[in-house]
Amino acid sequence: MVIKINKNIPSGFISETIMEEILAHNTFNQYHFCCNQDGSRDINNRNITLEDFIGYEDIKFKNKNKLIIIIFPYHKLYSNSEYKWFNILKENEFYQSNMYVNNLLKKLLKI
Repeated sequence: MVIKINKNIPSGFISETIMEEILAHNTFNQYHFCCNQDGSRDINNRNITLEDFIGYEDIKFKNKNKLIIIIFPYHKLYSNSEYKWFNILKENEFYQSNMYVNNLLKKLLKI
């Protein structure tokens, strides 16, 4: 694809113009959510980590009202032997725990 840039466009808007052209001529089946919507940052703009989810403190998401999805870094559970204990938890052990992720799931699933 060749994108022709109008010479009258201020330099600060060139990237937006390119993106508009790309989106106008292509179909995508993937979405990107910002940190306000994906639960990846807390109210202090700090990355929310696996340790936060398996910890016992409440997570204060950056903007709870705008959350669409919550990114859970599950790949770390499989790739890091430090979290092997989590992978061998029995279902009843998980549901009896006070981990944040358990409390969140109970709340969302209304259990």
